[in-house]
Amino acid sequence: MVKHNNVIPSSHFRKHWQNYVIKTWFNQPARKTRRRTARQKKAMKIFPRPTTGCLRPIVHEQTLKYNMEVRAGRRFTLEELKSTGIPKKLAPTIGISVDHRRKNCYFEGLQAKLVVFLRRANHIKAGDSPAEEIANATQLQGPYLPIVREKPTVELVTVTDELKSFKAYDKLRVESMNTLKGITFFFNQDQKTVSFWPSFFEKNLELLRVELRRSRKSRTTQIEFHHF
Repeated sequence: MVKHNNVIPSSHFRKHWQNYVIKTWFNQPARKTRRRTARQKKAMKIFPRPTTGCLRPIVHEQTLKYNMEVRAGRRFTLEELKSTGIPKKLAPTIGISVDHRRKNCYFEGLQAKLVVFLRRANHIKAGDSPAEEIANATQLQGPYLPIVREKPTVELVTVTDELKSFKAYDKLRVESMNTLKGITFFFNQDQKTVSFWPSFFEKNLELLRVELRRSRKSRTTQIEFHHF
């Protein structure tokens, strides 16, 4: 007997533990057949539309590691449809996916030849395909407009003395300075133009202050920003 108000130990058997710890896959061949039959029924139901779904754009993958690779995106933006002359309400009816939230400038990949089928057999509208073209249409089973991923190639060059003497770090520092701090001050005084570059700021700081004081009084200073 246990002490105090503790639980009396007892063995809880007869729970058929084998049913909860062992998972069999004996139905795998039947599932394969069932999935194949379902795909065939869906293809017949949506004929002559492609089995892969709507047309999707080509986008770059996320993160710095994979952003150079491309894949199929979700939907096209309204700007992309407008540039091709396709109304946003017409696009889903001809197999083009539309997304009103995305905001990018991807305009390629929309020049596919589309066959517009009749929604109603007795109602012919302008732009519909003729009966002969509809009768000869086939259903696409695989992916249409497949994405081709080009493999980068490495070009071999001969190492010269000029390449050996090139200092990449110094070059990057200079270009960074020219891009972020490429500011030139032009002071029109006595028909002469004096320029102060960022590398000379420390050296000519006092002269720059004097010129700025004079320019505030005469209001003849011109300040220009140059990006290199």
